[in-house]
Amino acid sequence: MAKILNIGERLTYWRKKLSFNQSELAKQSGISQSAISYIEVGENQPTVQTIETLCNTMGISLLEFFANDSKPLETPAHIKKLIKAAETLTPEQAKLITQLIKNLKG
Repeated sequence: MAKILNIGERLTYWRKKLSFNQSELAKQSGISQSAISYIEVGENQPTVQTIETLCNTMGISLLEFFANDSKPLETPAHIKKLIKAAETLTPEQAKLITQLIKNLKG
């Protein structure tokens, strides 16, 4: 039987793994410390937008956050840098970069 994912436990896991305390995460994400606390103890179920904001603040993807295995996925630092840089590209620039990467792969 599949284990039910506990969002509060996942948030606590990632927050501690990435060396954030609740106050720091609240300040950087714009989500109140009390809301983060309520999520972590299971008294509040966050929206997907809230989870996404917290993930972005911590520098992880939603996929990493929701990975349901004993060793969550981790995006290598060099890939995170590429993703961050790509966020400011126009659609045409993104298409050109995608083609360049495909050409580099052979």
